[in-house]
Amino acid sequence: MSVRSEPLHTDTRHIAWNRVASVISWLIGVLFTYLLLRDVAPALGLLLALTIASGSQLLLTLAERPLWRWALRRKGGKPVLFAVGVTLVDGGINAGGIYPFVPELSNSGLGKMLIEIFGLSPAVSAPAAGVIALAIGLLVAGLSEYLWEME
Repeated sequence: MSVRSEPLHTDTRHIAWNRVASVISWLIGVLFTYLLLRDVAPALGLLLALTIASGSQLLLTLAERPLWRWALRRKGGKPVLFAVGVTLVDGGINAGGIYPFVPELSNSGLGKMLIEIFGLSPAVSAPAAGVIALAIGLLVAGLSEYLWEME
């Protein structure tokens, strides 16, 4: 007679923190989209603007998925030109939402620190603000899909 041991199956579940972070970054994208909608179409009510922002971010995220799966070497990923374009549009939408706030970065603790350390001018020019907003917008556009696919 032989005896073998098997692991006990418990009902404990672990939290997939990468997925929690992905949802948070996706909600930041919704916020940026809402901020753009608020400026572009002020006649929209809060609820309608948030619904449009959420729906558009959902569609954009799903359209970006093949690109990020390919970049992370996951099953079903391929370098689709459409997904690259959608990611750029998503980044642009996000940038449009945060652009009005970028010049105020020089008044933040981080901005003051960088100005003092590198001897920068406290005034943020329009081209610099555009580049900073686009960089942040593209980061937010790809971050939620990247974090979701992490293991």
